[in-house]
Amino acid sequence: MTTANPFSTFKEYCASVEILLQHGTSRQHFQYLFVVYAVTNPDGITRSELLALIQDHVDMNNEDARFFEKTYTWLKKHFASTTAGQSYDAIATLLASHPQKLLDHVHINVDRFLGKVEANNTVHCLLPDDFVTLIQQD
Repeated sequence: MTTANPFSTFKEYCASVEILLQHGTSRQHFQYLFVVYAVTNPDGITRSELLALIQDHVDMNNEDARFFEKTYTWLKKHFASTTAGQSYDAIATLLASHPQKLLDHVHINVDRFLGKVEANNTVHCLLPDDFVTLIQQD
């Protein structure tokens, strides 16, 4: 019985993320980010997590200085509880129904994404020293 080399699997994961960044659609970016941001509720993403995702990764290229205020107000109207989790399908439908079709404007901001992953790793798990050494050697 052979076991997969976890480092080669990690390399494959990194290559997949790179392809997603270069060629993924807005919906694919959102699906990946949903998993990264939905960390506090087992039922899905909370309103505050969704707002953070939107602030970090929605690129509207418009001049509306109050865009995020308006988006927060819109979210409060459609997302009653601040702590209840919502499923991916429910949130994708919600963002697609936004007057400016927010789901079509999600693009991974690498700097903010890396900050979020680092924060999640600090809270949820730390890499073993030997794994960190393997990553640094490659």
